Amino acid sequence: ISPLLACSLLKMRALCVSVVLVVAALLSLPTTCSAAWTTRCTPGTFCNSTDPILDCVPDSDFCEPCPPGFECPDPTTAPAPCPAGFFAAGGAFHCSACPAGSYSPNNTTASCLSCPANFFCAAGSSSPTACGDGLFSTANSSCCVPCTAGFSCSSRGGILTPCPAGTVSSLGASTCTPCAAGTR
Repeated sequence: ISPLLACSLLKMRALCVSVVLVVAALLSLPTTCSAAWTTRCTPGTFCNSTDPILDCVPDSDFCEPCPPGFECPDPTTAPAPCPAGFFAAGGAFHCSACPAGSYSPNNTTASCLSCPANFFCAAGSSSPTACGDGLFSTANSSCCVPCTAGFSCSSRGGILTPCPAGTVSSLGASTCTPCAAGTR
């Protein structure tokens, strides 16, 4: 009986390790992992065991889903944190870029945050970018648009503000200007 078969049949940690060590000693087999004994955890999972003998057992009970905010492309290595601008729900094979209109400021993020109004967030953003003078945006935007004629938009918040009576603005204006003499 091979150590691999013994562990697969027994599925009990203490007894399994003992059987592997005894059988390996009797058959003069190595007691460390070989390429043929690597775990069969699937991508999106990882082998959560520090025992080098049990890590080698195919179909191990130590296969666990990758935690949220991490990716597990190789089940034989530890989960890797998602970088800023990326996210992963639990059990992820790879981290995904935050979609346009959202961002992720930290590593190990399970979901992205909505981009606030008067900012824009391109896909994969780690932080919102403020709209410049004469531009504004609504929440969840991936770009800023020119301020509407008759309104002003300044970089002090990029808020679309109606021009007060006696003033006017053109498309993309950051401020309202007084009306020409004799006009309203």
